[in-house]
Amino acid sequence: INSIFLGYIADFDRISIQFNVRNDDAVDVGSELTHLFGASYQLDDKKAVFFNVSTAFGIPTAYALSTNPFLIPENHDSYEMGFKYLTFGSAFTITFFENNTTNPITYDPSDGYIAKNFKSFKNNGVELLATKSLNNHDLKFSWTFQDPLSPNGLNPNEFVQSARRAKSFGSVAYVYSLDSFSFNLKGISSSNRKDSDYSSRMLSKYFIFNGGIDYKIKDNLKLSLKVMNLTNSNYELAYGYNNIPRFFSIGLSLFDF
Repeated sequence: INSIFLGYIADFDRISIQFNVRNDDAVDVGSELTHLFGASYQLDDKKAVFFNVSTAFGIPTAYALSTNPFLIPENHDSYEMGFKYLTFGSAFTITFFENNTTNPITYDPSDGYIAKNFKSFKNNGVELLATKSLNNHDLKFSWTFQDPLSPNGLNPNEFVQSARRAKSFGSVAYVYSLDSFSFNLKGISSSNRKDSDYSSRMLSKYFIFNGGIDYKIKDNLKLSLKVMNLTNSNYELAYGYNNIPRFFSIGLSLFDF
């Protein structure tokens, strides 16, 4: 692959812009031109609105080409717009997004699982990000609501929820720090997901906690205690592969610089 790209970033009083353009020439696949254009407008010293438009493409893998040498690259179009609020100790961002893929490469079970270019993939939704810091306390929140749709592997003309893509997922984290001591706790959640594009099996929703304590014994010596899956939840990211049960670890780190 031979690539060339150019980028431009500028600020004009309350307006900031970014423009990127790139050309990739892949042997035996072809040449593709992609771009990104983004802009933001500062409403005041705390608030801003923004939007981004971008394109991308995906080259077929060597395995996909071995099943079908006539594949063409996937093309992706992405759009997002949002609002940011930033002040001392607090930040909030809400982003609305839409992603569309044309010529997506999918293996066709009705034709010996040969890789083919199908019609499209699509996804849209909203993402929320928030942080709050107060004295020794830090709180972080991140959540996404989306509607990922892909061709059904058993019937590529039908759109269904994309495999292993949740419609709702996110995390909440808390950190407390004081002198040489630090405590953190993070909750991670996901709604149910399809296990595969080629079955109707669903993976159950889950909510788990991870946490830890760090203590700096000296400037170059730290003691750490970590716990994964504190509630000992039984969940899967892929059918038949259980995730780790409750797990504790303790470690001693020496920094000698």
